[in-house]
Amino acid sequence: MVDRSTSVSAQRELQRHQDLGDYLTLDQNIKGYLIEGPKQNPYSAFSTLMWQQNGMIYSLSFPAIERQSILQMAVSMARQRPFYRRR
Repeated sequence: MVDRSTSVSAQRELQRHQDLGDYLTLDQNIKGYLIEGPKQNPYSAFSTLMWQQNGMIYSLSFPAIERQSILQMAVSMARQRPFYRRR
């Protein structure tokens, strides 16, 4: 999921990830925050990873057993040039 960084709900959820999640470096100057599903209260079978980049807030959710996949996808996304809609 992608939201503008001005979205109040996205900012709130990113702050929750920053407070509770594990800090990860996705790329130079890009920090991600991972909340693993089994560590959530209540327990969740899904882990989530969030980060802010290029004026957007990104969120990925994967089954907790796919931890390596979520990390690889986030690193790949953070390293790519952003897509912009042509007007």
